[in-house]
Amino acid sequence: MKKKSILISAFMLMAMCVSACDFSKNSGSNSSSSVSSSNTVTSSSEIDTFTSKSSSISSSSSSSSSSSISSSSSSSSSSQSSSSSSSSSSSSSSSSSSSSSSSSSSTSLSSSSSSSSSSQRPTNVSLDIFAFNDTHGNVIDTQGKGLGLSKTTTLLKEISTPATSIFISQGDMWQGSVESGLTRGNIVTEWMNSMDFVSMTVGNHEFDWGQEYVVSNQELANFPTLGINVLYRSNNQRVNYLSPSTTFTRGGAKIGVIGAIGNCYSSISRSKVADITFATGYTLTSLVKAEATRLRNEEKCDFIIYSIHGSYNDGDYDTELSTGKYVDLVLEGHTHNKYVDVDAGGVYHVQSNAYNENFYRITVDLNLANSTYTVNTPVSYDLYNSTSPYRNYAEDAETKAIFDKYKNQYQFAYDVSGYNDTNRYASELKQTVADLYYDYGNTTWGSQYNLILGGGYISCRGSNLPQGDVTYADLYNLFPFDNDVSLCSISGRNLRNTQFITGNSNYYTKWSSYGESIRYNIDDYTTYYLVTDTYTVDYYTSLNVIAKFENGGVYARDLLNRFIANGGYGAIPIETGHQGTLEDPRTVQEALEYAYTHPGSSASAAGSLAMYYKGVVSRQAAFVSSQGDMSKVYIKDAGTDYEIMIYYLKKTDGNKYGTWNSVNELQIGDELIVHGRAFYYNYDTPELDNTTYVYSINGVPTA
Repeated sequence: MKKKSILISAFMLMAMCVSACDFSKNSGSNSSSSVSSSNTVTSSSEIDTFTSKSSSISSSSSSSSSSSISSSSSSSSSSQSSSSSSSSSSSSSSSSSSSSSSSSSSTSLSSSSSSSSSSQRPTNVSLDIFAFNDTHGNVIDTQGKGLGLSKTTTLLKEISTPATSIFISQGDMWQGSVESGLTRGNIVTEWMNSMDFVSMTVGNHEFDWGQEYVVSNQELANFPTLGINVLYRSNNQRVNYLSPSTTFTRGGAKIGVIGAIGNCYSSISRSKVADITFATGYTLTSLVKAEATRLRNEEKCDFIIYSIHGSYNDGDYDTELSTGKYVDLVLEGHTHNKYVDVDAGGVYHVQSNAYNENFYRITVDLNLANSTYTVNTPVSYDLYNSTSPYRNYAEDAETKAIFDKYKNQYQFAYDVSGYNDTNRYASELKQTVADLYYDYGNTTWGSQYNLILGGGYISCRGSNLPQGDVTYADLYNLFPFDNDVSLCSISGRNLRNTQFITGNSNYYTKWSSYGESIRYNIDDYTTYYLVTDTYTVDYYTSLNVIAKFENGGVYARDLLNRFIANGGYGAIPIETGHQGTLEDPRTVQEALEYAYTHPGSSASAAGSLAMYYKGVVSRQAAFVSSQGDMSKVYIKDAGTDYEIMIYYLKKTDGNKYGTWNSVNELQIGDELIVHGRAFYYNYDTPELDNTTYVYSINGVPTA
């Protein structure tokens, strides 16, 4: 294999000689990517440190001075302290899957990057960089997506070594799953803490919940969040919650990481980022040049990584950063495309697929004595394929403990909401959402406003909803976006220019009969009313929000969940039709079916009839009330996931209604026959009402 060797002058950073080089993009062969260092580190606590520092940069000069970041500052240089951390993992192995070929890039560095404490530095260092991007909260094993983080951690601990491993993220780590969404990213951030990530570059979806959650996760993180080009509109200074770069030491080598977000501002709801902007093009290039120069000359970095939530193939990268020897490796994200590319300057560009379908391991061999390095061809660990051996890995105990810590915030989402009687593709799901915007909007506001339509720009992150039981988690993964359902007004003149009228394949609408009558004869001076969501509102400033459904916090997935729970996509199939008598009690599955067809604020309002039901206790009661009723007992059909809550369960004795003394009088697994009324409380929770009483426990009558 031929290599390219580039000698860079100590102070001029000019290429002196180049020999022919061949680089391989990807191959499906399995090979070992381990590279042995010629010198070992005797004490990682002495050598492997994270530098807590103030990083500063001027966009107009290659030199910079340290100063604090202030949103009101007019200075062109600013700084942000990076967190202190160290990398942790287990013993190394050389196993890998779907590796690339064994080509590498060999480069000489300027002597200005040499550390002043050379007496403590080994001659040769081999580092492993593990690159993650666009995980989108894929916490658990997900069918049709990647491996969960717990099994991934087991793999990472097997193939990494703490003293020489670097974990780094290119953004979009949180938003996308019910586990991460309902914990607002905290569950993923804590996992990254446990793996000692050195940094995370901010992605566009990190802003989906608002900048306050970028801040709160940064406060939780043991690593800095990077964004050199995220600027306040008011003064064109970097925001005070992101850092331009970070530095740390591994195996005696000092590493710098610069983080930036690409040209993806328009993909974020305008209201979430109204006060900030992203520098792009040559402005971004200038920022990175200046920071890279500072890291080389002042911080004495031996190797510089550029971590960007953007893509070389989409024009987010200026190859001048490579040909000018400002950065040594580029890790990318955002497009969800797996690739390894080499640019005109001989620098690798690496991006993984999304949802933890794979990650890359890049081995870098550094000779600290003569300031040269070799970047070996990145190796992909493919986690998507159902036949991948990593699917059979055990879950990491430390990671599982993190998930258990947050479990009470998302566990309910895996309760069965309803049933889908056929496979439905994304286009049908999006049209259903548009229908629901109109239907729920018309029910809520139709008596006051003559609505013309419901719908908008509706995005579905998935191809289909398969036939079978449906949970809230299923719908959250398809529609993870927190866009409030809103009643809006708009003038006829402005309505004509919207894509409701001009058409767009991403717009889904349901027109009212009134809307259909004026659709092709819109009056410029008439005010029209429609129901859409805040993402569409953010796109059209001419839409005026009058009210939000249920005062906000109700999104597409919530309306779809209510619709499916009410039998909108078909009823749960019943194998046997039990009568609901004491001799022939109904199952929990039948209780759910009955409840979904009887919505209301109470069982009486829903018109629900009292019947006998049989099931086993699946969750112990929360408490015994002052009236002696057991609160929130859950029962399920044995061997299934069909489960229903009994809001208050009364005890029967010789006087019919007795009192419970302790929740321990019922144990998980006890078989009950109960008598009560199943209904769908406010289109929200299927339950047996508070007049429900137990007839027998494990076949023994209680009265």
